[in-house]
Amino acid sequence: MGGNGLHAVFLRIRSFKNVDYASFKLFMLSILWRASVTTHSFFKHVSLGPHEELIRQMILNRDAGEAEDYPMMIFALHFQGQHMPDLMFEPTYMRVGGLKCYRFVFTGVIAMIYVSGQVPSTRFMRLALGPEKPVRIYDGELSEFRFLREVWNRVAETTKDVVI
Repeated sequence: MGGNGLHAVFLRIRSFKNVDYASFKLFMLSILWRASVTTHSFFKHVSLGPHEELIRQMILNRDAGEAEDYPMMIFALHFQGQHMPDLMFEPTYMRVGGLKCYRFVFTGVIAMIYVSGQVPSTRFMRLALGPEKPVRIYDGELSEFRFLREVWNRVAETTKDVVI
């Protein structure tokens, strides 16, 4: 899983024992669901298909499901050790082990949410949010996330001054 930031997270973990897992997970699922149903072009890469109604029902019923139901991990983004609270990019997806995973980058946080009928790897599930453990956020340097480096480079390339 190198390149996604998962290889270096073990030493930089923040645990929040007073954050309610179910409320936090439902909040994150509500962002995912809203991104899927909106027509705003910023969210054009988010399309939940049949999962849209399942997640809507989870939100309406205040049912966070099991850890394996739309598992997620949260990363706090840093650049040279400093948190980046103003960083925001449009959500995108990737496939990890053949499973679709949406990536949201906002307020200097990356939320990775799997949307699949299958459970991700055991390694991911050990690190993912779960009802029997505190909510954990993993610190990660911007350079550890290949997709962010690619976005950063595209922005730099498209915003260069043009010499006439």
